[in-house]
Amino acid sequence: AARAATRAYADWLLAFWGGAAVEGATADGRLLLAEPLSARELTVLELLLTGASNQDIARRLVITTGTVKRHVHSIYGKLNAHNRVEVVARARELRLLSN
Repeated sequence: AARAATRAYADWLLAFWGGAAVEGATADGRLLLAEPLSARELTVLELLLTGASNQDIARRLVITTGTVKRHVHSIYGKLNAHNRVEVVARARELRLLSN
């Protein structure tokens, strides 16, 4: 119930602010998120962009798959995405990574 309420509130905030998840842009034109990704989330995002599975990411970063899942869930929330395809599209749209 709390998770549904949190999601409903997040949806309301996005609707209220016009769905904008960005606050500005960097000098090189990359957009800034209202809540930026951590360094570890950016590393996980880079691996997601390669098509790596949670297990692949866990092995590569020497962390548990549970930790990977938490990072992926956080990335979904910060990018307002519901799956990996949306994450990739949103990351490219926001030019979060150099590639």
